[in-house]
Amino acid sequence: MYDLSLESIDLSSEQEKDEVICFLQKFDLTLDEDVDYTVVLRDNNRSIKATCSKAGNIFKCFAVSEDMRGKI
Repeated sequence: MYDLSLESIDLSSEQEKDEVICFLQKFDLTLDEDVDYTVVLRDNNRSIKATCSKAGNIFKCFAVSEDMRGKI
């Protein structure tokens, strides 16, 4: 149905981390400093369409782009 790929983000890479931060800012969210793992869903244009992070056993900092809500 959708051409999406799930990718793990290397949180030690400032470039990858900044991309997630910019995506979250669209939703007035921030990437919490205690996050230890983050994944993103990308479309075939490599744009982030959704993200979710965790800190320990707690899910945090998740958002889904408006055009994908209710579809994935």
